[in-house]
Amino acid sequence: TPFDKGIYWKKGMLRKAKELIEQHNISRIIATGAPFSILYHSVELKEQFPNIQLIVDYRDPWLRAVNYGMKDLSPKRKAFEHAQEQKVLRKADLIIAPTHPNLLIGREAIEEAEAQTKALEIPHSFDPQDMMDISVPEREKVDTIKMIFGGTLYAGVDKQLIKLRDWTREIRTKDL
Repeated sequence: TPFDKGIYWKKGMLRKAKELIEQHNISRIIATGAPFSILYHSVELKEQFPNIQLIVDYRDPWLRAVNYGMKDLSPKRKAFEHAQEQKVLRKADLIIAPTHPNLLIGREAIEEAEAQTKALEIPHSFDPQDMMDISVPEREKVDTIKMIFGGTLYAGVDKQLIKLRDWTREIRTKDL
């Protein structure tokens, strides 16, 4: 799609990766997407170097996305993207995602690729020690809920934010 900037990186990415693999005897590659073409190009790299362990790190949904122009793809283009995703899921040695892969990638896609045993959730996290220095005055503890968010806010997230707002209002009324 025109939103996948990685389509312009293929030649340079594969050339530089091949050079680095040979120069430094690299045995493991972690490819992160979106952009999704980077995941596909990493499979092409693995085909050139079959002994490399390829770890595919999904940061966003591919075909299940409501962004990146995916919902507006023609049936032919959607089939093309599906074939690319299936190849990635089949050829990767490990598939990781910050949320359960069934939710991010889709259970059906994972099953079709027979990739259930190599899909793993590695959630976003933070070190509680980083939070120790944050002090909140006593009056703010009662009146304010403060949250830390690490990630991207996508189009359509407003529905979830409204649910979060309503949920926080509800729990504040209860004696927990």
